[in-house]
Amino acid sequence: KNQFKAREWLNPIMKKMNRESIEYQMMKFYYDNFSKNAANALAIKISKEESTTKRGKLNFYFGLYNELFNATEAASDYYLKVTSMQAPMFFEYRLAEWALGK
Repeated sequence: KNQFKAREWLNPIMKKMNRESIEYQMMKFYYDNFSKNAANALAIKISKEESTTKRGKLNFYFGLYNELFNATEAASDYYLKVTSMQAPMFFEYRLAEWALGK
């Protein structure tokens, strides 16, 4: 709930990241707060991600962003995308299960 502290924490991390990466774009999405255009563009890029694990992680963090801003239905949709992968090989999968009460 303290955007200034959140940005202060994200700044040094983002400086070290590849600006062309989808992970950087996700961090930038958190940093800049919600933008419908950014959300749509990021959702498209996530859906095109070839790595199942990376796609699952990014969907989890997209869901978490929605949950942080009380968009619980949208958050559940993203968590369902993660758990439907049936690939519990990454930490965020377990968190998505927990968030859905599975």
